[in-house]
Amino acid sequence: MAATATVMAIGSTLLSAYGTYQQGAYQKGMGEYQAKVAERDAQSTLEAGASQEASFRKKARAQRGSNIVNIAKSGVAMKGSPLLVMTEIARETEDEAYNIRRNAQVTADNYRSQAGAYRLAGSYAYKQGLIGAGATLMQGGSNAYKQGKIDKVW
Repeated sequence: MAATATVMAIGSTLLSAYGTYQQGAYQKGMGEYQAKVAERDAQSTLEAGASQEASFRKKARAQRGSNIVNIAKSGVAMKGSPLLVMTEIARETEDEAYNIRRNAQVTADNYRSQAGAYRLAGSYAYKQGLIGAGATLMQGGSNAYKQGKIDKVW
């Protein structure tokens, strides 16, 4: 009877240790999965930002061309005030295009940072799972030894 209880205690300890290890391994896998999703989000953000920037520049060029045609139709020379206005519009266009690109880059950098955090958390959880499994094995073995049951089983 005592041998059966000892075998059950050892089996319980082994199962508990394995469960602790598996939990850590699962968390590591989830961290890696979440990191990959965040990296894909970063790449998608950069691609969307580049597309938005290109679209903005295309619209700005069309508007600039339309403005030049309208100024030419009015008979005003492209010097002085009209030239200054067009120069200011071009500067503002570049500023806005830069902001579109910069915002996409900042968001992508945030996603990449999050990916690193997910990986770190997964790695930490895995190590904790290994340590927890080892601690469970040691505690279970110690308890069984203290009760003097291991010697009777072997």
